[in-house]
Amino acid sequence: MEVLARTLDLPGLHVFHANAANFPWRSHADWFLQQMIRWGQASPDIDVTATADRVYRTDLYRAAAREMGVVCPEIDRLPPGGHGEPVMSASDMPSQEVPFLLRSGE
Repeated sequence: MEVLARTLDLPGLHVFHANAANFPWRSHADWFLQQMIRWGQASPDIDVTATADRVYRTDLYRAAAREMGVVCPEIDRLPPGGHGEPVMSASDMPSQEVPFLLRSGE
């Protein structure tokens, strides 16, 4: 418990909303979907950009943020590498066999 108490005093350690930490970046969704395609969890035929746009509702986030006086980014996507992920597409990465998948209830 003492360790947790000390970390709460470290500036910048807990950033729940600072620096747009909880903004629904559509570029995050793009990356997640590309990884799901890579690992066979989503069809390679899906339109990644359109799916991300439907799911990550930056318009709703901005409306709520505006009512609360919270400043948020004006763009929906960061450039490749903007989140710290590797700059490559799913097709650039070698596919690997997944030894097993856990399913709900197993």
